[in-house]
Amino acid sequence: MLYLAYGSQSATLRNRIKKICKEAIGEIDDMNYVRFTYNDTGIFEVLDECSYIPLGYEKKVVVYEDFSLLGKVDKKAKDSDAYKALINYLKSPNEDTILILALYEDKIDEKGEIFKIIKDYSDKSIITYPIPNEIEWKDIVARYFKEKLNVVIDRDALIEFANRTYRDVGLLQNNAKKLALYTDHITHQDVIKMVERPLEENVFQIFNALLEGKNGAALRIYRDLRVKAIEPVSLITTLANQLRTFSMVSYLVRNNYTVKAISEELNINEIRAKILSRQVYNMKENAIKRTFDELYNLDFQIKSGQVDRFYAFELFLANFKVR
Repeated sequence: MLYLAYGSQSATLRNRIKKICKEAIGEIDDMNYVRFTYNDTGIFEVLDECSYIPLGYEKKVVVYEDFSLLGKVDKKAKDSDAYKALINYLKSPNEDTILILALYEDKIDEKGEIFKIIKDYSDKSIITYPIPNEIEWKDIVARYFKEKLNVVIDRDALIEFANRTYRDVGLLQNNAKKLALYTDHITHQDVIKMVERPLEENVFQIFNALLEGKNGAALRIYRDLRVKAIEPVSLITTLANQLRTFSMVSYLVRNNYTVKAISEELNINEIRAKILSRQVYNMKENAIKRTFDELYNLDFQIKSGQVDRFYAFELFLANFKVR
């Protein structure tokens, strides 16, 4: 049997995989369940495991995670003996083995040979969960508190919680359970106190402050993060991603895209798309390019030990210019 599981909702997918295993083999042990990752284990070793007869069981499960060949596969990889062996196995799998190929990313190559073979094997073999939009995510959060935890959450608390856990099922479950243990009536202040903003959200606040010329505010946010032991290198990477998104928003705004269309095109929160759209004329293309270069050089200087990482990042924020 064959399954293909993909999507960024890794917690949900892993739960679905566990359910498949339980339904197929009941109790899991080392004799009827094997888990591999693509970076650590080659295809031939996985195929050998798939070919072995399960001892003492009718079936066994082999899970192959982080399987990047579900994305675009270049000609060199397709010509490899390992890839050809995998294709041959998928066309004639061992019916005593359940092979699950998993990739925890939203986009895979649906025109690729592997996807087509598994889809032809059975439509039920493709497991994925669409990325919820902002409204759908709030509904998911509300249902989780009501149906799973049986606690009351105020409307403003729900919105804040949804923003702080946006589209991450793992964050939703962990933080919701923590809040439910704390109180059975969750307020906005409870969420502020007990649920951390994701790093990306904090960096977005830094970036937005810089776009508005509020370098002091950006520094204050960074110093709060430093108390929480967030490393400057992580902030540089996330800030570069924010800048890349801003560059794409700028291009779409200049091509007359609406905020809603930008949100859908770039798969970002509509509120964030609206905020960035208002800022596009504050920062020209040459300033965007210059900032990318500055971030690259800063990252290199920190990693090569040329500068103090904390002081250098503070200096970057203090001297940032949008023009």
